Amino acid sequence: MSCYASPGNLAGNYGQALFPLISGKDTAGATVTFPATINYGSGQSYHADHWFGEFYDYAETKWVIFGPHRFDIDADMQDATHYAGGAPNTNLENKQLVRESVRAMLSLPSATMFLPQGIEPATCVNGHDGDAGGWAELSDRAGNTPGGVQALARLTAHAFLRASGLSNWPVPVFDNCLWELTGAYVDAWSSAGPITTTRLARAEAALPATFLHWTSVMGSQVNGAPAQNAQLVAGRMRIFKNGGGNFTALDTIQFGEGGTSGQIQFPEDHANNIWKNLPIVAVGAAGVNGITVRPLPSDAVFTNTLPAVALTFTTSATGPYFVSPTNVPAGTAAIIFSGRFRLLSLPVTTQAIATALQDFSRGSRRRCRLSAMSNM
Repeated sequence: MSCYASPGNLAGNYGQALFPLISGKDTAGATVTFPATINYGSGQSYHADHWFGEFYDYAETKWVIFGPHRFDIDADMQDATHYAGGAPNTNLENKQLVRESVRAMLSLPSATMFLPQGIEPATCVNGHDGDAGGWAELSDRAGNTPGGVQALARLTAHAFLRASGLSNWPVPVFDNCLWELTGAYVDAWSSAGPITTTRLARAEAALPATFLHWTSVMGSQVNGAPAQNAQLVAGRMRIFKNGGGNFTALDTIQFGEGGTSGQIQFPEDHANNIWKNLPIVAVGAAGVNGITVRPLPSDAVFTNTLPAVALTFTTSATGPYFVSPTNVPAGTAAIIFSGRFRLLSLPVTTQAIATALQDFSRGSRRRCRLSAMSNM
């Protein structure tokens, strides 16, 4: 089972909607008696007269199911799930949600009719050059190149072979991560083997520096924005902070969000085959350069391990400064003060009132903990 074009619209309700048809049970493990009304999502339902257990003896037959293949963009994007300008790309949001829902379904205690998850193919050509200079048939693999539908067929065969235990190579996934101690970079790698890309495996010329996101390895985001500098270093994907500088404890890394394409620019990303820059691992699978590194690794993998740094500021006659008290009376153990502040990234009219406690008994006269609540 691998089609997610229309079923992908089920988004996070995929398992809730389809698991009863496959297993004869709902996601809570309760038996469903057919004919039945299958309820899912927020007040959605459909009628089902039968379930697959009437066709298959699950002692003899198993399902191989894997997450969505890659889904590409249809216009310029701001990030993996938002169009340029900030409007959500519902289609790609749904594909990310359905990918997560499939995995949750496979992990259910009563999901015994499934074989282990195979691979989630992303390294093949979607669509073709459109007559009007755009890109057409974005949700379908190209039929005019071996890198399209033929490549998907090979990856589908490998997904079946691996899930069935007829192949035993490790499924590539980012399962290791290192935040360099000074915040200079973040390394991610896979225990399945060294990370590479289709472009490097074929010894093809690197992409030019036409767009900021055209980096050596694609598919990652830094603080929710496309990574602008991700390189291969000793079999690892090394990510640098967008705009330069070092990472801090507040930064985040994501991989494979949305349609897991890494695409931002339409149609330039399609025409220049940036899918070739998605990370793969050469596990020895026949007929392909490598197997796609599975998108959306565990949240725990990219957990930021950098130490928190206290934010400081220097007072001056022109600001920032404290209005009252200007002097703390002798013997004062602690003071509570409040102030108005705003973030430079938000409009001038967006402000908040903050209240802070300065506890002198702890021996720190230069730092305090600040908390704020606002209806920004």
